[in-house]
Amino acid sequence: VAGTFSGAVSGTTGTFSGVLSTTATTASTLPTDGALVVGGGAGIAGDINAGGVVTINDDTDATGNTDGALVVTGGVDIGEDVFIGEILTVTGLVNANAGIAVDTSAFTVADTSGNTAIAGTLAVTGISTLGNPGTPVPSTGPTSGAVKVVGGLGVAENINAGGVVTINDDT
Repeated sequence: VAGTFSGAVSGTTGTFSGVLSTTATTASTLPTDGALVVGGGAGIAGDINAGGVVTINDDTDATGNTDGALVVTGGVDIGEDVFIGEILTVTGLVNANAGIAVDTSAFTVADTSGNTAIAGTLAVTGISTLGNPGTPVPSTGPTSGAVKVVGGLGVAENINAGGVVTINDDT
């Protein structure tokens, strides 16, 4: 049956071979209101285009990449800023092509190896403590201790040592 319906249409099943549309403009603020309300799940085989904000009213925490309020099995392309109100967990590589800005007084890198690699210059403003202040690592030669410098060392000011200073010169 083709045509325009007015009023309520009800039934247990239905198949439409053309476009299903509504001229209603009722805004949606909850999953139970709006111009189109679906009481169960919706299977959609094609693209979804939303002209407004998409809100997911589910507070399921994610404990992996297959659960949570939103699960995406493919990639995600986001053209603007992203705000995350809780913890961000990444199980793969992070590519930060424009750098990383940390808005806090502390920055911690904790990898399974404990190593951090920096390609380029590390600029530190303020006093820096290297190593574990509670458990000092003694130096027994040029290749041991809490800080090891592979190349030369340039110091613009005084050097103060709290222990023995040993200078090894092979020339």
